[in-house]
Amino acid sequence: MVPRGAMQPRGVLFLNTEGVIGGQEMVLLDIVRGLDPSRYRAVIASLLPGPLTDVLVAEGRKAVVLPPHRLRKPATLLGTLLALGRVLRDERIDIVHCNGDSLLFYGAVAGALRRLPCVWHVYEPVVSGGRAYERFFYETQRRLRPAWTIFGTAAVEESYLRSYPRLGPHTPIMPGVDIDAVTQGADAERARRRFGLPPSPLFLVIGRLQRSKGQRQAIEALAALGAPEPAPHLVLCGGPPIRTDEDYPQELAALARSLGLESRVHFVGTVSESEKFDLLSAASALVHPALREAFGIAVIEGMAAGKPIVVTDAVGPKSIFAGSEAGEIVARGDVAALTAAMARVLTEPERARQMGERGRAHVRARYDKASMVRRVEGVYESVLAPRRAF
Repeated sequence: MVPRGAMQPRGVLFLNTEGVIGGQEMVLLDIVRGLDPSRYRAVIASLLPGPLTDVLVAEGRKAVVLPPHRLRKPATLLGTLLALGRVLRDERIDIVHCNGDSLLFYGAVAGALRRLPCVWHVYEPVVSGGRAYERFFYETQRRLRPAWTIFGTAAVEESYLRSYPRLGPHTPIMPGVDIDAVTQGADAERARRRFGLPPSPLFLVIGRLQRSKGQRQAIEALAALGAPEPAPHLVLCGGPPIRTDEDYPQELAALARSLGLESRVHFVGTVSESEKFDLLSAASALVHPALREAFGIAVIEGMAAGKPIVVTDAVGPKSIFAGSEAGEIVARGDVAALTAAMARVLTEPERARQMGERGRAHVRARYDKASMVRRVEGVYESVLAPRRAF
């Protein structure tokens, strides 16, 4: 019971698109779990059902799924906005936090109708093209003014400042990890038993199975490495694609078979946090071969686990990696360069160990999860008390 006269926690409505758990959903979970419960009370609303809602409900948190709609059908869109307004009213919400660029319109409109401040949390550069109705929403959205904008990746700040003339207050807040959570209790042998992995060098790729993540290039690089003794294996950790690249998992499996790598490429699918950390413990290196990536929280997790990193020069991984000397950066799509970097992990173990140590120190200094959550709380304080400096 809250003592008489004590301030009630302020209600924060986190608005999220997907029910699945991807990079931006992991950030959402980190914020929700890390908020000071004496000051903030989290409610989560998603546009689509899925594992995210299940996880939140299992933790005893308030999580709702809004009615389905289509942007091209204004009546269904209006129904969703009205349902969102009822959630804001019934849950006594004080701040709307839009997690991702596809939620900005919803949060700004619903928040304005109830005179609530709206925080935009964006991870991808602005995309202004598309079909006519998509351009309409973009042009409408860019005329809105949020109470605050959080840039969640290195790629987005310049893009938004250029495209959103009324953006207002903003700050970059990079995602973070808990280094101790990544490493304490992680068990390499448990991962090998769980997923049937041999006692061989393991290259780990963490990411949803979609073409932009570059798993195809990783398989081709494994083939180019040949089969030294013991032969290295590749572990692809990530769920199926969503609404795009539906045939990509089958394409990857067929590629592995055609290259004679069927027994050395392991598709482990979606895993729990503890299983992911076990896999990181077992890995010889984390490989992030993305062709396009605005951030890449898997890169931070690999560095936190003390593993050497091989990343492409996609804007997110490159920005995380800059100045760390935690591994190697190769050009996107350059299989030969990727192969050479992976080979050096195997042939220069002392160098690889030192890169892992430097990466872990880099993450501890720059990507601490608790610090990230406190900075988000600082944004809420500024939004609720506009004259207070951030």
